[in-house]
Amino acid sequence: MDFISLTNMFGVSLAVTIVAELAVVFIFSLRSLKALCLVILVNVLTNPPAVLLYWLGRQYLPDIPWLIQQLAIEAAVVSAETYIFCSFAKLPRWRIKNPAVLAAAANIGSWLFGLLVM
Repeated sequence: MDFISLTNMFGVSLAVTIVAELAVVFIFSLRSLKALCLVILVNVLTNPPAVLLYWLGRQYLPDIPWLIQQLAIEAAVVSAETYIFCSFAKLPRWRIKNPAVLAAAANIGSWLFGLLVM
């Protein structure tokens, strides 16, 4: 893959993920600007490494089915996002009630949305 293809892959994936996860977070009634910014920042931190790991897995571990690779990577992403959301949930002004459910729901939503779009 050339630089342009990789840039498009990372950019489209990040954009689709952010749109889908913001929709899920909105459903969870986290509608403040700071909560929406947190979701964007969390995805800027977790999505590019996840996309890179998936791309590398497809290149160097072709015998492992794509679904297994994606589920393993998504589990790591949900764990990382849960940790970050838990850190903010400790602060009363953030009003994040179920960080693990939020992270899981957001990632399931973005994963399913990504399957539809891609």
